[in-house]
Amino acid sequence: MDVLELGAGNGEVSEQIIKQNPKFIKRYVTTDLSKVGVEKLIEKGFESYQVDAQDLARFDDNSFDLVFCIDVMHHVEKPRQMAQEMLRVSKKYIFLIEANGLCVLRKLHELMPSQKAVGEKSYTPWGYLSFFKSNKLKEISIKPFLFMVPFTPAIFIKPMILLSEILEKLPLIKWQGSGVVIKGEVGG
Repeated sequence: MDVLELGAGNGEVSEQIIKQNPKFIKRYVTTDLSKVGVEKLIEKGFESYQVDAQDLARFDDNSFDLVFCIDVMHHVEKPRQMAQEMLRVSKKYIFLIEANGLCVLRKLHELMPSQKAVGEKSYTPWGYLSFFKSNKLKEISIKPFLFMVPFTPAIFIKPMILLSEILEKLPLIKWQGSGVVIKGEVGG
């Protein structure tokens, strides 16, 4: 499987994936908007390119089996354009973890000047889904979840997962988790 990770930053997620030594990954490519980020990724041994997630012209149509990103789309100026580029370069799957625009705490957080300065702008689930409208998309789903803060102490991980799973079953607060998981299957 050829994998493209958009907005890989310092490679934290990339390293965790590769550390698992998944035999099904044939090629793992990372991108970041920042030149410094790309240099760090290359230093860590990744094939990496300085690319804007909204313009993946560097890559041909249907280049990757999986195109994914974590916490990137809600930072770009043109999320619909990014979504369409993900679909264009993917031949099988897309996967995203994103900010949940229905989460009241997240929306309040986005009002802070420091968050406005870095372009924090979450969208509703139906907003995200609208970005991916395409004849190429066979199936897409979105579900809420409680996002884990990076470097969460190990002792809190299982309780946080349990809490997230419980909250996802409660109709009135189901969508108050700070994140959403978006999965799509692409067809030719």
